[in-house]
Amino acid sequence: MNMKSERGFSNGAAVIMVLLAFICIFPVLLLFMSSITSEASLLKNGYSVFPEEFGFDAYRYLWMSREKILRAYGMTIAQTSVGTSLSVVVTTLLAYPLSRKDLPGRNVIAFYIFFTMLFSGGMIPSYMMWTQMFHIKDTFFALIFPSLFLSGFAVIMMRTYFSTNIPDNVLEAAKIDGASEVKILLRIVLPMSKPILSTVGLMTALAYWNDWLNGLYYISDDRLFSIQVILNRLLTNDFSNLSIGQVRYTAMCTETGGVVDDLVVCRLGEAVYLLVVNASNRDKDAAHIQAHLSGDCRFTDRSDEIALLALQGPAAPAILQKLAREADIPKKYYWLSSRVKAAGVETIVSRTGYTGELGYELYCAPPDAPALWDALLEAGAAEGLVPCGL
Repeated sequence: MNMKSERGFSNGAAVIMVLLAFICIFPVLLLFMSSITSEASLLKNGYSVFPEEFGFDAYRYLWMSREKILRAYGMTIAQTSVGTSLSVVVTTLLAYPLSRKDLPGRNVIAFYIFFTMLFSGGMIPSYMMWTQMFHIKDTFFALIFPSLFLSGFAVIMMRTYFSTNIPDNVLEAAKIDGASEVKILLRIVLPMSKPILSTVGLMTALAYWNDWLNGLYYISDDRLFSIQVILNRLLTNDFSNLSIGQVRYTAMCTETGGVVDDLVVCRLGEAVYLLVVNASNRDKDAAHIQAHLSGDCRFTDRSDEIALLALQGPAAPAILQKLAREADIPKKYYWLSSRVKAAGVETIVSRTGYTGELGYELYCAPPDAPALWDALLEAGAAEGLVPCGL
């Protein structure tokens, strides 16, 4: 290869490496920029490395929830450390005897372990066994033993390593010198098996660190939640950090993660929330909410007491300003203003634009809805406002 072609190869390799580095760095950059983007901008424009509006609500939430998050990290570190250590020890103690050709019945035991890789008792029998026989529900052991503690794959992999990489003559020499089986394992086998121990340890640690199923199935005490369980619960939104006057779009889910309905949650007071559900799902949603009330939480279906008119589109601000004081109209996305006088009608005005456009939602008493409807059509006539049903 001459100097010119070698330089061309180097330049091409450099370009490829730069592209690969960018592919690796870009998701991290996008994630960071999204974390400093306002929630309203994310909902309106999606993810971007150039935010339209900056916001630090995510970091404010982390700071407000620091005690819960730090405790969850502590549980995750403890779960990973204890679980990995115990798992590697038990895996080694099972794999080493299986690697010895003089172990009676080793093929039967190996088949039994291999069989567990193909078939299991299922989730329900496992849950009944761990909770009713071993009583580990809401204990630290629930994060350690179910599913993750012993892997048939890891046992077979470690047994194969012992069989193929530890010479028999070394073990026989140790026996001749009077070494016991325990001493052979500790002084000879383990020092020669650092690669497989590291591999199994890393695989097990990753499994424990990323696990959230054990927390979902066996843990209801939030003091025992790992960080993965906390993150899993955040997927359907946490409303403890919702400010008064703030609105959030979310999903109402079943215990297994299925979606009951999508809805908008408005915080009207210190302990007062307005849930705006899809009209066609009113009865189903009300029954689901009522069935899952806990503590001193109370629920009232006020669907017949509140009318909702949605003013959507680019001209929505100009139209609404003709009917209400500009100072009373919410300026930020996903915020609301209470007791707004719009065309003389007392309303709650929120700004979500759930149709995908700039828009407002006006909540009022049903008898006032026709007058407000007529006032909106009259005020928006010049802007081409037309009625539209969803």
